[in-house]
Amino acid sequence: MKTFCVYCKVVVEKDEGTKPITVGAYKAVCCGEECFTNAANYVDFSRRRKILYGLGLAVSAILLFVSIFFFGMTETLGVAFFTIGWMLLGVATFMFPFVMPQTIEMMGIRKGMRLSRLVGIITILATPVWLLFLL
Repeated sequence: MKTFCVYCKVVVEKDEGTKPITVGAYKAVCCGEECFTNAANYVDFSRRRKILYGLGLAVSAILLFVSIFFFGMTETLGVAFFTIGWMLLGVATFMFPFVMPQTIEMMGIRKGMRLSRLVGIITILATPVWLLFLL
């Protein structure tokens, strides 16, 4: 069974300068000092910022849910709540590029963070497109 670096997803051989690190609920290996430092920084960042990320997602979900009711009353207010909620979702995803453990296993932390940021940018840029359909 091949062992991969948790950060850059490069195949690593045992005992060739590998460093163990705990990411989430499982133990992983890093291929070198630079990947170990980056992975440790990611784990520390995710531990410190997960409440802000959750808060951003919760507020975004509430705004999107509330926009449904405002669409029935006045379309302008519904569009405003929907736009703010959608933008907040994109900003939270871009600012806090946290990925699931399954994504880390599949892609590594570096590529997973890039993908998460890309999804955040697409979400932010898709807002004007949604506005065209809503108005």
